[in-house]
Amino acid sequence: MEGNRPISAPPGPPPQWPPYYPPAKPARRWLPIAIIVAAIIIATAVIAAVLLSRGPDTAAPAGPAPTAAQNAPAQGNANESSSTCEAWPSTKAALNSIPALPAGWNWETPNIDVYVSNLNAAVTRALDLFEREIAADDPPQVTEAARTYLAERRQGMERLATRQYSAAADVTITSARAKLDQVCGVS
Repeated sequence: MEGNRPISAPPGPPPQWPPYYPPAKPARRWLPIAIIVAAIIIATAVIAAVLLSRGPDTAAPAGPAPTAAQNAPAQGNANESSSTCEAWPSTKAALNSIPALPAGWNWETPNIDVYVSNLNAAVTRALDLFEREIAADDPPQVTEAARTYLAERRQGMERLATRQYSAAADVTITSARAKLDQVCGVS
């Protein structure tokens, strides 16, 4: 009677599934990067728009507008047409571009002799080029100021090379340079 066996009750309810949890949201690290990239793109677009909106004959903005005091001619400015005064601004710029000795240097600074040698070589080259531009037909006050500056600067270089340099030498060089600036009308 196997076939007459009572039908057994269905098994119990199926096992419960674990509750569904949505996956954790990934960290939003892309947001700050997206903001930075957007700012760069906007800044680039603004700069490009400004550059493209300028006409071909529009010059780049110059520095601050000169004042009346800057435009006033210096006393003794009548000598600007001399070859010495024409060469002085470029020589002055060349001298200003020569690297100075290290800040806080003294005679115990490592390799100070190399620094002094390099400085003197560069200054000598600039002064030699300037000296060639001093013409005999230049006004006497111009040639005197130029030769005085050359002599003072070379004497200062000699003092550096022989380790006899002092701050007093700077004063005479600076005053000779100021005199040359004045007679040539260079500021």
